[in-house]
Amino acid sequence: MLIRLQLILSVIALPLMVYSFITKDYTLQPYATLLFGLIMLIIGLVQFQNKSKGFGWLFLFISIYTLYRSVESFLLK
Repeated sequence: MLIRLQLILSVIALPLMVYSFITKDYTLQPYATLLFGLIMLIIGLVQFQNKSKGFGWLFLFISIYTLYRSVESFLLK
């Protein structure tokens, strides 16, 4: 279930990032960052399920930081 959600979020985030890179239009960047943070959160949860607590905590901290930066960029608009 989590792997499918991760795949769906990745399929949504990749075109946003490619569009921003090609057109140099960074208005969609906060949405891509939000999706990236959610993907990292899911990866961390999968690592916890696989009994790999070290990588689980690492991905959890990365996702918290990324989600914080994403929310901050939404608020600064």
